[in-house]
Amino acid sequence: MPAGKAYPENPRTLVLGSVKTNEEMLKNYTDRLSTASSSRSVFIKYAQDYLNYSHGKFDRQTIDRFITHLRKKGYKDSSVNLIVRIARTLCVRNKIEWPLRRGELPVVRETTVLQPVQATEIILREIRAVKEMGTPQEKALLAVSTTWATRAQEKIDIEPGDLNLQDRVIFIKTAKRGRERYHLIPEELVPIFTDYSFADPISKPQLLFVWYRIERLAGIPHRPRVGWHSIRRQVMNLMQDAKFSDGEINTFTRHKMATGSNILDKYTTRQYVNYDEEKPTIQMAPTLEELDRRVYSVLPFVSAWGEHAQQNDRS
Repeated sequence: MPAGKAYPENPRTLVLGSVKTNEEMLKNYTDRLSTASSSRSVFIKYAQDYLNYSHGKFDRQTIDRFITHLRKKGYKDSSVNLIVRIARTLCVRNKIEWPLRRGELPVVRETTVLQPVQATEIILREIRAVKEMGTPQEKALLAVSTTWATRAQEKIDIEPGDLNLQDRVIFIKTAKRGRERYHLIPEELVPIFTDYSFADPISKPQLLFVWYRIERLAGIPHRPRVGWHSIRRQVMNLMQDAKFSDGEINTFTRHKMATGSNILDKYTTRQYVNYDEEKPTIQMAPTLEELDRRVYSVLPFVSAWGEHAQQNDRS
């Protein structure tokens, strides 16, 4: 090896001693970690957990023991798979050769993937109950769930500045390294967001409390693992039933943008300077606006919220 060269020709092979501490290895990982703040801390924690367990070793035996360790601690298959993939990224970013071959990551068994989904009629029952007896906050949180299939963290992150009722758009920040995007606000939801602007911060425990209250208002007994995400899953199921493509479902539900997706969708949502008001004028990308309108036309939840608007008009 030429003098002064830090690494051999294979850039994924580590020269012993080139990375000496767990802190340096973790820094090499975090310096290139671009993800939402809520997920970033989780990724860093799992990377640190691996380093603490392995003492910086990445041999097959250590990784196998670590996988066994995670399962003994009760981690689900999907969590074990995620944590090992984080360890792999940690390994690669420190120019260490990853010992597992393609296909050798922990398998997520089909029985562990199945998650509870709320049936359409149950969700409609919740909407009707919240419209009649819910607070403005409960209506708004259930509306963003049933219309845009928001994750819990995405609901928590909504701020007043993300709502633009004049242009009928809402900005949903990403979670789980997903894709931030504007969504078109259907007219049925305008009265709800007129009454509630998301000015009051809400924590995860408070959001869970809201879910329990919605269940009580609807007269629905709580079941294990049923929550906000159960609505998200049903929205995706309804889109599948309506023959939306996987790419359209991923775009609407803000999954991570795949390589080769239409990058113009991201950059052609236009923000025009408005010289008469402080807020700029937002014009959504035509493809995204058209997708939103098509989804709203098949989701029964959007029209169910419309009854709320009609009641307000009569009062």
